[in-house]
Amino acid sequence: MEEPLLQSKEAALLRRNDMPYRINYHDLPNGSVEVSCPDIPEFFIVQPSRQDAKAFAKAALPVAMHNFYRKKHRLIPTPTKGRCDDRLTLPVRIQAKILLWNYMLENRWRLSELAKMLGVSQTQAQRLVDLDRDLASMEAIEAALEKLGASFRLSLR
Repeated sequence: MEEPLLQSKEAALLRRNDMPYRINYHDLPNGSVEVSCPDIPEFFIVQPSRQDAKAFAKAALPVAMHNFYRKKHRLIPTPTKGRCDDRLTLPVRIQAKILLWNYMLENRWRLSELAKMLGVSQTQAQRLVDLDRDLASMEAIEAALEKLGASFRLSLR
């Protein structure tokens, strides 16, 4: 019997192995650069240069997602199409955590239920969806999705 697949726009994005978030740069009068992300309206940073801004954004965007969405039990927006200055693709593990979190919310799963199903502590279950820490393996994230009745389908482009 074939495993059930994650059936959502998030799954389609992961199958493409790509979640490119739109990034916009705005040059400030003092020479620094402001970075924003239309898909995550709460996100903006200011850095001394465009190069610094792009590097910092890659680390800061998952933290913003965690603080403004994951901590508040909200769906994490996935990338949309549209005009932008640049695109920022998050590491695959972060993409997987976003998909797991959104799948749990869409299907009304609680972390405490996932912890029981996996036979782990609440803290260990939280690590599976913590975007600001890199403490969960892809195998653990995949196992969690399987317990919830879903799975990943990855492809190479």
